[in-house]
Amino acid sequence: MSSDPPFPIAAAWPDPRLRAIQVRGAPNIQPMVERAAEDFMAEAPGRAVAVSAGNSRRGYKGVIDGSCDIGMIATSLTADLARLAHRLRLDLDYTLIGIDGVVPIVHPSNPVADLTLDQLRRIFAGHITTWRAVGGPALPILPLSQPPSLGSYEIFAGRVMADRVFTPRAQVLEGLAVVEKVAVTPGAIGYIASGYLDARVKALRINGIAATAEAFRSGSYPLHRRLTLLMRRHGPPLARAFIAYVADAGKGQRHVAEAGAVAVTSGAGAP
Repeated sequence: MSSDPPFPIAAAWPDPRLRAIQVRGAPNIQPMVERAAEDFMAEAPGRAVAVSAGNSRRGYKGVIDGSCDIGMIATSLTADLARLAHRLRLDLDYTLIGIDGVVPIVHPSNPVADLTLDQLRRIFAGHITTWRAVGGPALPILPLSQPPSLGSYEIFAGRVMADRVFTPRAQVLEGLAVVEKVAVTPGAIGYIASGYLDARVKALRINGIAATAEAFRSGSYPLHRRLTLLMRRHGPPLARAFIAYVADAGKGQRHVAEAGAVAVTSGAGAP
């Protein structure tokens, strides 16, 4: 976090304008922040924290244009928003609250357990069209992608596709919809935030590395990413207090772990 002095979590905020904050951004961060907000408000009735999802860009933009106080961020700052922040002479503080990963998934009946980055790239580019080509059954592959506005897409497009074009055969679904489609489609393959994994689908290893907490923490998992909360350096004290609460090992961090991400005690730095 920044070098600004910490604000006590239980402090009273006499100005009503400082008793309510808006939080927006990445949908994979929303559940953990919502649960932390419930506890935060319960500890001091009268404080209000409103949390809504969308995507990381919405979180960045809201903090920069002042329409929200905290952004939930799972991707890097885009060039256009960086220019806007510079033009407005804004200093932005990032606080690391967790680490997760983007995980390729298949139907549980699929015997394939491991793909290389190159195999993933060729599947989603449309160059590999049957599971037999990667050691699986003679079954057509149905690739499932996500909307370009989401952080999972940005990570997958950048690190797997290396900005190559997705096959036009790829269906575009979002978050849990990918899980639901893969769960009933033996030939499907998709990718999701690790927090969305459940028993209905099978997570694939990438280059022999499983999507585990240790692999996320060490950075050895190819599609790991940092989850951060963003605010203006001179933003509302209540916003800083809430971010400190989420980053607290004895408070908000348990919700990070419960949501399927790797909890961190504290930390700062852009994603």
